[in-house]
Amino acid sequence: MKKISKNTIKRIRSLHQKKYRKINEQFLISGLLSVEEAINSNYNITEIYYTTSIIEKENINKIFNLAKEKKIPLFNIHHSDVKKISTEISPQGIIAIANRQIFPLPELKGNILILDKIKDPGNLGTIFRIAHWFGLGGLVLLEGTVEPENPKVIQSSMGSIFHLPFVIENSYDKIINDCKNTSRKILLSDVHQGENIKNYNSENNFALVIGNESCGISNSWNEYNLQRVSLPRIGEAESLNAAVATASMLSLLLY
Repeated sequence: MKKISKNTIKRIRSLHQKKYRKINEQFLISGLLSVEEAINSNYNITEIYYTTSIIEKENINKIFNLAKEKKIPLFNIHHSDVKKISTEISPQGIIAIANRQIFPLPELKGNILILDKIKDPGNLGTIFRIAHWFGLGGLVLLEGTVEPENPKVIQSSMGSIFHLPFVIENSYDKIINDCKNTSRKILLSDVHQGENIKNYNSENNFALVIGNESCGISNSWNEYNLQRVSLPRIGEAESLNAAVATASMLSLLLY
């Protein structure tokens, strides 16, 4: 066990901020499950820091063996240093640094989600987890959606973010043309104007657009003649959380 240098702490702590994640093309991963999922993915993990207390955890030997196979440097450090570099209030005792990945639109296969101004990082991370559960081929993140490498997004995705390609794209035309080229039907989730999603039936793959909980989907979609679908309300609740709505709509489209 050793203390890490002030410069290393400063470098890692800089990744708490979006600005430096973008400059350094790196981000933080915290927690046993997220670190294990990251190592098992195609992401390039550059280093792992852990405390002695984590050695007692059930899966730690598996994580260490995977890291050694991939020649990822492991650093046993003081718990006080882990607290300095972690974004969590009560860190589990293991943190990894990974290089960001850039995915092109054609890498998204099959059914996908298009996320329109999903601003809450917990929501976005949960939606990644939902998309992974339902076997989707990826996600498109439109302008105004929270940055996917945000630590809260990584944490709430429970590792699913490492197994799904995602594209950050601001051009509606590019997205629509890609869907046309791949015979993917775009479905706009619309609480007020959409057709009951239970009645939707198509043999084509789909791209389901999920909007901001308070604002819905962007008005920019009005320029295109696209199918609108809704999840009809039975009770009296005003609205649904975006992640809950996503899961509900996907279950009706896919089961």
